Amino acid sequence: MRDKLIGLQRRRLISLADAAVVVRREDGKVKVKQAVNLVGAVAN
Repeated sequence: MRDKLIGLQRRRLISLADAAVVVRREDGKVKVKQAVNLVGAVAN
């Protein structure tokens, strides 16, 4: 789904400020992968 959204953005059909993928691992822990590094964005 994320790749499809990025493709739409490249074609200028949508505009994304940020995107995230959330995955629950087999051990129950949740991992969040963000398209925009918030640490770097805050520092600017």
